[in-house]
Order: sequence, then structure tokens, then C-alpha cells
Amino acid sequence: MKNIFILQFAFLIILISCTKEIDEAAADYFPLHVGNEWDYIKGLQVLIDVKETINGKEYFRFIESYDTGTDTSYYRNERNKIYKTTGNGHEYLLFDLEKRVGKHWKLSFTPDTEFEYKAEIQDKNYRLETSNHTFENCYHFYYDFPDAIDDEFSIFLAPGIGIVQEQGQVRPESGLNRVIIDGEETFF
Repeated sequence: MKNIFILQFAFLIILISCTKEIDEAAADYFPLHVGNEWDYIKGLQVLIDVKETINGKEYFRFIESYDTGTDTSYYRNERNKIYKTTGNGHEYLLFDLEKRVGKHWKLSFTPDTEFEYKAEIQDKNYRLETSNHTFENCYHFYYDFPDAIDDEFSIFLAPGIGIVQEQGQVRPESGLNRVIIDGEETFF
């Protein structure tokens, strides 16, 4: 009986440690902490300024500042899945860090499913060379709207940083100048 108890206890410890590793993996590729900042080459600045509860779920608010104005969006992490909403009640799965390479899911950026995208993780070990830095071990996500021409785009996540670049017709290439992650500033 004592041996069964020890085995159950050991299994519980292993299960808890695996869950923690999963949460830490998502946190590493998409760090959600108030005060984190990203400063991109093309004039985009992003700041996580507060945590908010929307529809009973805890989100981090992202303020995106451009030359022409600002946008606000909200992100949350649930089991290595990064969800996004604009606060209007419509939420979608933007990044699924658990998906195997080549696997896809569908998402709609708007509440109606008329404009449904096919999302796919294309690589989990991508080497991204930007105009001012090379990022190793990136996740490469690819999004395609099958009903449109030239509407596809890619987003690259680097460990310890988050989004380092977006590429595509509707999202011009934008590398990083600087980040502040967990209080530590890094220039590229």
C-alpha cells in the first residue's frame, strides 16, 4: 500500500512539472507581462499596459501606436494557446504553440465566419534574418485566406521576445529595434 501511495505521489509531481513546462514554453514565445514593450523598425510601438478581465477571462491589453494613431487589442495564454480579442466579445486562436508542424486550424478575425483564414505552424526551429539581427529557433506561423489573392501573411515568434516580424502583402515586413521584456531592455 505504501508503494502505491509513493507511485501516485511521484506521478502527481511529474504531472505538475510537465504542466509548468508547457505554461513556460508559451510564456517564452509570447511573454505576457505588464510593462513589456516592442519597438519595430517601421514606426510601430507596442506596450502591454494593464491586465483586464473580459467575459470572465484575464487578458493583457496591448496598445499599438502608429504614426497615424493607436489600436488596442487583448491577448491571453491558455495552455500554450494564445487567444486575441479586440474587446468586442469575439475571441480567436492566433497562435497554437502545441500544434505539430504542418497542422492547421481555422480562424476568423471577425465575428462572422465569412472571412475564415487557414492558420498553420510551418516551423518551430526557423532561422529568421532581419535587416538588423538574426533570430534562432523561431516559430513560423502562416495565415491564408483561401478566397483571396495575396492576402496571406506570416508571423514569427522568437524565444524570450515574442513577435519579431510579420511578412505579407497586407502586413509589410517589420523588424525589431528594441524590446523591454520583464524589465530588461535589448537593442537589435
